[in-house]
Amino acid sequence: GSNLASANLEQPTANLTRTYQVTNTNQNLMFTGLGRVGVGNFGIGTAPTIPENKFHVLGAIRSEGILNSNGTVGAPAYRFSGDTDTGMYWSAADELGFSAGGQAVLLIKETVADGLETISNGSFELKEALLDKDGEAGTAGQVLVSTGGTTPQTDWVDAAGPLKGIGKVNLLGGTLLGGTPGFSVMNMGNGMYDVSIAADIVSTSNYTIQLTVEGDFRIYVTAQSTTGFSVEIKNMSDTLTNARWHFTVLEQ
Repeated sequence: GSNLASANLEQPTANLTRTYQVTNTNQNLMFTGLGRVGVGNFGIGTAPTIPENKFHVLGAIRSEGILNSNGTVGAPAYRFSGDTDTGMYWSAADELGFSAGGQAVLLIKETVADGLETISNGSFELKEALLDKDGEAGTAGQVLVSTGGTTPQTDWVDAAGPLKGIGKVNLLGGTLLGGTPGFSVMNMGNGMYDVSIAADIVSTSNYTIQLTVEGDFRIYVTAQSTTGFSVEIKNMSDTLTNARWHFTVLEQ
């Protein structure tokens, strides 16, 4: 066919804009063959002397939208000239994939059952804090748990270890000299004590109670429930007597 021109073309400075109009939807402007099209100052400075791809632009490109090919894990649709198996690709319907070295490392997807998902196929390292539903990063020793329900979120809470509470009970009044919040003690008579446990500290009545009494006495549990337990102290004559004592409550 005919050439656009038999020599290099240059638009005069006075004519700032030229338009080639393709009027109808059945009209097309195509460049066929094995050649390349370049836009920019090729061969100047550090720029390449010729286009290195089918369409090579030296400079920024602005578009109102890009309708790209799907790509694959090994050849992502958006990739880099120096690393062609690393980039972004379409993995499946409503699923965006990221690959590195030809391997799928991250998937972002929308599913009917689970809503939005981010799936990492490799190790996950955070350089900054991991925030919960309240925007809190948690403190040392806390764990991240699900809030449950129909729309579960995450929340930093204190680790649920086996230790539920400790206390030191005074000699006469039956009050705590020190201990864990949520526990209180009442003297029910000579050598008899009731320990009350606040709600949600223990989940069943089968928790473990460890007792220690100061002096030559015997101490034992007489009753136990989710709301507390009862203790009696006796001397060697098997007589109820007051004494200073300690308790530890554990639940696995």
